[in-house]
Amino acid sequence: MAVDIHNKRKKVIDQLRSLSESAKPVFGIMTPQHMIEHLGETIIMSNGKVELPLMVEESNARATKEKIIDGEAPIPKGVVQPGSDRKLKKLRFKSLREAIDKLEKGLEAFDDYFINNPNSKPMHPIMGNLNHSEWIVFHNKHFKHHFEQFELLK
Repeated sequence: MAVDIHNKRKKVIDQLRSLSESAKPVFGIMTPQHMIEHLGETIIMSNGKVELPLMVEESNARATKEKIIDGEAPIPKGVVQPGSDRKLKKLRFKSLREAIDKLEKGLEAFDDYFINNPNSKPMHPIMGNLNHSEWIVFHNKHFKHHFEQFELLK
């Protein structure tokens, strides 16, 4: 099943709101709130709020982009977020509910950013510069990856 942050956002947010704070991941070490905050961080990367450098060789970025954005490959389970050193970050928000609310606002900011900057290509640290439609592909696959992590696909 696909996840669609662009055309079915209410359904995406409703699914996230159905997540219990005590839910256990099928894979990985994130708690539900860590996962939501992590998704929010990637939305911020894509809406012009933060500029990140490319963290891999350009040829590796191209290859990853071809697999994930241009191809059918999902985001692999067990992939480690660059710079995470396999440890959970300190939570930024007081509750899971607040984290979901912030994520929802971040998605609205993503929309607004590309309405006002249609030719922008914010940097993805592993895949290079992505345009609006490429970011949507990435976010949909990324959200799906984490929905699978917490069995949210319905």
